[in-house]
Amino acid sequence: MGKYAGKTHEEVLALVTADGVVDDDEVAELADYIYADGHVDQAEFNLVVAIDNATQQNSGHSETWPELYAEVVSDYVLGDEDTPGEVSEKEGAELVAAWEGDGVFSTCERAAAESIRFMAEMELPAVLENFGLKVISRCQI
Repeated sequence: MGKYAGKTHEEVLALVTADGVVDDDEVAELADYIYADGHVDQAEFNLVVAIDNATQQNSGHSETWPELYAEVVSDYVLGDEDTPGEVSEKEGAELVAAWEGDGVFSTCERAAAESIRFMAEMELPAVLENFGLKVISRCQI
């Protein structure tokens, strides 16, 4: 049984973000916690978003943190029963709201966007494509 078993999402968030860095042990424990029931729900999606928002300005994270974040987010939007394998307009809007909310497009968010784009079986919704164009336009080349 994992370190986070039986804890609320709020308790897990506080434990993981306490030192501002998501380390290897925390990534492994988060994976066990999130995938304990075999799927990712909205609360678990919100948990990884909150962890990233709280820690993204810090360095020293596990190299596997962006990978887990991308896996969780991809599984949340692509693994749902309503639109399996594709991102619905509602899911696209939810991703944009989560990623745009703090004004920073983090390494984790970029990894998730790339994963979704690669894994999606259908064209991405316009809201997500437009967000991508906006992010690209803010980049300095």
